[in-house]
Amino acid sequence: MQRSEAMMNTPLVVTVDGTAGCGKSTLARKFAFRWNALYVNSGLLYRSIAYRYIQERGLVGGFGKRGDNELHESLGEVDGQILSEILAMIEWDLCRTDEGGSILLIDCRPPIAELLSEEVAGVASELAVIRMVRERCTTFQQEEAVRYPRVVVEGRDAGTVVFPGALAKWYVDAPLGVRAQRRVQQLKRVSPGQPVSLAAIESHISRRDTRDMTRTIAPQRPAEDAIVVDAFAEKQGDILRTMEQVVRDRGGW
Repeated sequence: MQRSEAMMNTPLVVTVDGTAGCGKSTLARKFAFRWNALYVNSGLLYRSIAYRYIQERGLVGGFGKRGDNELHESLGEVDGQILSEILAMIEWDLCRTDEGGSILLIDCRPPIAELLSEEVAGVASELAVIRMVRERCTTFQQEEAVRYPRVVVEGRDAGTVVFPGALAKWYVDAPLGVRAQRRVQQLKRVSPGQPVSLAAIESHISRRDTRDMTRTIAPQRPAEDAIVVDAFAEKQGDILRTMEQVVRDRGGW
């Protein structure tokens, strides 16, 4: 299928939404590299806000050093003034690397390992229900997309809210136990020596799933026209080949 002249002036967007720990980041990043596209990890936007909020509120503790329930009790009622100031001050910049990848700079610096912690993930999930947070992150993604001819966006609502007119949409999922195991392995790579409980991680992911899927604003769900894949049942290489074929069939290659 050939694209019209009007479409040629519109950035091509592919979205990859899905549950926590399902493997969507790897799929989105690898497909973006194949497609020579900008890769946008929208989760890092929310995590960077959460990390700053944790610092400003003095909630620094660390998952594994205190219980997950204790963390959420510490978060308490969100301080709107602090959050508003963070949203006004934080700066993001998406760049392509010389190797063909992409990187999100946060206040002119690459992302730090602490952004991948379960503590930050939990706070990010709670802050993500707030309208001004979602609007800030959504606007940034939409503004960045027009700067590049091809964009792959990974998130929770990329295909339903941020880019409803995307060329192709995927929704990735996997069994909870598998996702928890993947998350444990990731945390061990990021923070060697830090004790990690599989049971705690599974419980944490389950609560995040519920919160993300039931929130009033931009709930996590597959777009009506999304292709749903099970990252556990299907091989990664097969999924990537299918993604390439679908985008080719729709005139995006």
